[in-house]
Amino acid sequence: MPALYEPDVGQVPGRPARLAAALILEDNMIIALDVKDILAELGAGTVHVARRVSEALRILDETHVTFALLDADLGIETSQRVAWACVERGIPVVLATGYGDDAAVMASFPKIPVLDKPYSTAGLRRAALDEPDA
Repeated sequence: MPALYEPDVGQVPGRPARLAAALILEDNMIIALDVKDILAELGAGTVHVARRVSEALRILDETHVTFALLDADLGIETSQRVAWACVERGIPVVLATGYGDDAAVMASFPKIPVLDKPYSTAGLRRAALDEPDA
């Protein structure tokens, strides 16, 4: 079976290396498309969007990903498995959640940055580019 076509996701002048190939795991497609647009504005190269854990894990297995933004609660499942897969592969990952510090929901996730929903463009920029608060 031939290898999947993989666009060149190397460093491009003006593109943050962290955003060469992003993964968004979000069950709400309106939110996912908004995030995709914001990441594109921030200089993202390829942006993969998944609605379910199985889709996100397939993307991780089949493509090169340099950053992931994962909605913690996907309705019928959580993104825990994807978060751990990213951590194990050394992929910078940020959780998006409306739960804040709810220990019951967040206890099974790795200790990674959390972006509270609803989030702003500035908050997403800080999270995606790993920029400290001004």
